[in-house]
Amino acid sequence: MKEPYSETEPIHRLWAEIEKKYGVSNVTTMKTATRKLMCVADGDFQNVEALLGGLRALKYSINSHSQKYLKRDVVSDDLLILVVLGVLPSQRLWGANRTAHGVVSDCRRRGELIGIFGSKSKRDIIGMDQSATSKVAGQSHRATQLHRGQWKAKGLGLRNGSPGEWS
Repeated sequence: MKEPYSETEPIHRLWAEIEKKYGVSNVTTMKTATRKLMCVADGDFQNVEALLGGLRALKYSINSHSQKYLKRDVVSDDLLILVVLGVLPSQRLWGANRTAHGVVSDCRRRGELIGIFGSKSKRDIIGMDQSATSKVAGQSHRATQLHRGQWKAKGLGLRNGSPGEWS
């Protein structure tokens, strides 16, 4: 709002400026744009680059409105990274024994996220995650079967679930 106002200033001018800053349509615009941001993150995407591009475009749109109305940005790059990390499988990001701080630092650049996931769609990425989980479970099951087979070959069996005891 402009400063100062005189006592002779018409009230409709004052009110118009207040409505411009805090009006219902401005709040609705911000809420709608923020919902779009969350929908893009939760929705399907062709590849990580497209996801990042869509989120960045919405970030600039939201921040241009917030600069007009609030005189500050409300969506940061850190928020976008956290949104992206929230929709991508964590095993791919945490796999190299990185700390949480290290992952966020590494992922600040678009190229690194794109390098991790390539040109895979959300469906492909989620499929990779489920495949990796089932492979790990399968390997664990095979290892248990192998150990039981070795024990039987040596004349050892399982009694009460304990390996190495005579059956």
